Amino acid sequence: MSGYALHREQSRRPGKAPAKALDAGLHATLACALAGLLTAAWPGGARAQGVAPDSAQAAAPADTGWVEVGGKDAFSATDPFADLPSAEDEGPVRPEGGRLFPYLTYNRVDAYTLGLDESFHPSRGWLPGFTTRMARAFGRENGPDQSDGRWLYAMRLEQPLDSKRRGNLGISVYRRTDDDEFGQVGDVENALAALFFHWDYKDWFEREGYGLDGDWTFRERWTVSGRYDQDTYRSITEVASGTRGLFRRSADWRANPAVDDGNLRAVTFGLAFDSRSNKKTPRRGMYHQLHVETAGGDLGGDFGYKRYTADLRAYFSPGPSHTAKVRAYFGTTSDDDFLPFQKTFAVGGIGTLRAYSFRQYRGRHMFLSNGDWTWELFKRSSRNAMMKTGFAVVGFTDFGLAWDAPTWDLGQRRPAWDAGLGLGTTDETLRVYFAKDLRSGSSPVLVTVRIARSY
Repeated sequence: MSGYALHREQSRRPGKAPAKALDAGLHATLACALAGLLTAAWPGGARAQGVAPDSAQAAAPADTGWVEVGGKDAFSATDPFADLPSAEDEGPVRPEGGRLFPYLTYNRVDAYTLGLDESFHPSRGWLPGFTTRMARAFGRENGPDQSDGRWLYAMRLEQPLDSKRRGNLGISVYRRTDDDEFGQVGDVENALAALFFHWDYKDWFEREGYGLDGDWTFRERWTVSGRYDQDTYRSITEVASGTRGLFRRSADWRANPAVDDGNLRAVTFGLAFDSRSNKKTPRRGMYHQLHVETAGGDLGGDFGYKRYTADLRAYFSPGPSHTAKVRAYFGTTSDDDFLPFQKTFAVGGIGTLRAYSFRQYRGRHMFLSNGDWTWELFKRSSRNAMMKTGFAVVGFTDFGLAWDAPTWDLGQRRPAWDAGLGLGTTDETLRVYFAKDLRSGSSPVLVTVRIARSY
């Protein structure tokens, strides 16, 4: 029953106020409410009626004459979306306790790999953490006299050095199908590209051995690390038989190159600085990593070299709807050192030089620079809570090269250079890039589809 109908019912009950008096009061109330709405909606508000604002009103923003229905103050303190996290606030949540879940991946040398992952990583306290994986690569070709398939494993034990887990010591043993870790494509994205579109963006080899590592984070942003690895590398040159993508089924796989087989013993030292506002979708801050890797000599093994890398990234937001990010990536090795194939640098294609062929350039030295400017056209807000991210247009450019030379001589080289546009989600969970080689006027526009960000 509405309030007005209830009032009419009460007016006919004995012992109540006369109906005419109540009707007059109700009409006066409705008139006052209507006058208030008209005053608020009319340009100038109360000032149009010549009413002098008090001190509280004087502090309010200037009235533009527009009323935003469902605006940011529509719910005031009772806004049901007040605690809705923004895309910048959201990030991966580290679970407490142990986890046991299946592991499944797909690539051109192992076909399907199926196994189990178990992990325990508390965020506080002195309890050790661990990660284990046991999996079977069903499609691995082992030669004419051996059955197909390969058991793979990885186990790591980690002991914190303080209750806040700012420092850790770890030991790991493994036999896995690995890649050079320089590719700009993650494991999940690569597996989906191989399964659906017959594109495998990684060069695979088998790596078996153990490692000792330690790290310490201080002043919340700085991290120093060290690692010792003793590994045996084996080439995987055979593509698994019977592997086909759901689309492009008649296409051939890209050949998987052989690596330099042998025993590698190396020590790597690292320094990192991270001031990003959010690790998943940063809008402000910097992320820098420096690594020095030395192998051979007193460490033993079949290879000896010194390898240096610097990955420098910066993020900034010049406006609410604009985000820019830049990266400069350097890699080099000492003069006349022999760098095994699996440790060389490669650029070109997805995630690096977007208008060039995949890994078109490879060598002992590398320079890569990327720049992306994102303009968010449709933004996630409390009024479109069902939309988990916004929609954006991106302008980008890439500049870089990898080459062989006795020493670093970038000044005598002519790096590749491209530029283009992209469309997709603000958080980069889906992006389509259109890139053009600026060094060649007749080059075609290359299209790249990504479901994850490269930097």
